[in-house]
Amino acid sequence: MNRRKRMMESLDQDIRDFVDRETQDNIERGMSPDEARYAALRKFGNVTRVKEETWEVWSFGWLEQLWQDIRYGLRMTAKSPGFTAVAMIALALGIGATTAVFSVVDAVLLRPAPFAKPSDLVDINEIGPETEAGAINEVSPGDFIDWQEQAPIFQGIGAFRRWEFHTLTGSGEPDEVWTVPVTTNLFSVLGINAIRGRMFAENETQAMVLSYQYWKSHFSSDPTIIGKALALDGKPYTVVGIAPADFEFPRANTQIWVPLTFSATERAEHEDRRLSVIARLRPGVTLKQAQAVMDSVARRLAVQDPKTNAGWSYPVSPFKGPVAEGVLRTAIFALLGAVTFVMLIVGSNVASMLLARGTMRQGEMAIRAALGAGRLRLIRQLVVESVLLAGAGGVAGLMLARWGLSVIVNLVPKVQPS
Repeated sequence: MNRRKRMMESLDQDIRDFVDRETQDNIERGMSPDEARYAALRKFGNVTRVKEETWEVWSFGWLEQLWQDIRYGLRMTAKSPGFTAVAMIALALGIGATTAVFSVVDAVLLRPAPFAKPSDLVDINEIGPETEAGAINEVSPGDFIDWQEQAPIFQGIGAFRRWEFHTLTGSGEPDEVWTVPVTTNLFSVLGINAIRGRMFAENETQAMVLSYQYWKSHFSSDPTIIGKALALDGKPYTVVGIAPADFEFPRANTQIWVPLTFSATERAEHEDRRLSVIARLRPGVTLKQAQAVMDSVARRLAVQDPKTNAGWSYPVSPFKGPVAEGVLRTAIFALLGAVTFVMLIVGSNVASMLLARGTMRQGEMAIRAALGAGRLRLIRQLVVESVLLAGAGGVAGLMLARWGLSVIVNLVPKVQPS
C-alpha cells in the first residue's frame, strides 16, 4: 500500500511537470498564462481518469473494492443495532440448535466405527427353538468357549457382558461408574490399541482400562494414573491403559472396561445366555463360509449336549457396532427433523428482514447508482453485508452449539440398559 502511494505521488509530480512544461511552451508562443495552462491541460487529457486507470494497473482493484464494501457493511450493521441484534440472535439459535443436534447424529449414527477393518467383524448370536420370530438370544459362556475351540475360521472371537454399575474408590471421592466386562482378547479382535499404557494381557483379571472421556474429566488427563491401584465395589484393580478418544463401546456412556473371565463352572454353563459375541474373519473368508462353519458347530453341540443345545442355531451377521437402536434412534432422527425445520424458519425470517431493510434502502441504492456504482457493485455490497451478518450469527451459533451439546450429553439418563 505504501509503495503504491509513493508511485501515485510520483505520477502526480510527473503530471505537474508535463503541464508546467506545456504551459511554458504555450506562453513562449504568445499565449496568456491562463490560456497557456488551459491548453496544456487539454493536451494532457482527463487527469482524474489517468490516475484511476494507473491506480487499477498498479493495484488489486477488486480486492480494495471488496475491503471498502466490508468496511461499509460493518458501518451499516453498526448503524442498525436493533436489526443486527435480532438477526444475529435468530441465526445463533437456529445454527446452534442444528449444529448441536447434528453433532449428536454424526457421533451416534453416521461416524464410521474406529475399529480396524470393520468389514471383517461379525456378530454371532444364538436362536433357539422357542425364540420368537425376529428375536435373538445372547450367548452362554459354555457355547462361547466351544466356539473359540471349534471355529478356527475366525481370527479371533471375543465377548462382553452388559453394563454393570459400580462404585470407584481410590481417587478422591467415590464415583459411580458404568463398567463393561470384556474378554481380554476383545480389544485385539476389534483392532483397538491404547493411547497410553496397554490393553488387557491374556488371563489378566485385576486390571482396568479407562475411557478417554472419563480419564479426561475425572483424572484431568493425568498420565501418571497408569499403574495406579483403584477399587470397584472394594475389589482392587490396576489401571493399565487409556482407550482412544473415539472408542465408545458398547455405548457412549461406558467409562471403564474390566476383564471378563470364566470359572470352571461357568465354562460348562450352556443355559445362562448373557454374552454378546464379536468375531473377526480370517483374510479371504466370506460371511457365507463363516455361517457354514457355525452351522456345523451347532450340529456338533446339539449332539454333544442335546438338553441345552438341540434345535439352536448360531447366525453370523455383519457387525453393527455401537449404534443407537429402537426408540433412541427414532428420537434422534425426529429431533434432527425438528431442528431442520427450525433452521428453515429462521432462514426465511432473516431473509424477510433483509428484504424489508432493502426496501427502506432504495433511496441509498439510487444515489449510489447515480454516482456511478454499477449493478454488480451494488449486488456485491448487499451480499457482503449479508455474509457479515451470517458470519457473526454463525460464530454465535457455534458457541451456543458447544454449550448445547454439553447439555444434551448431561441429559442422557444413566439407566441400566435392558
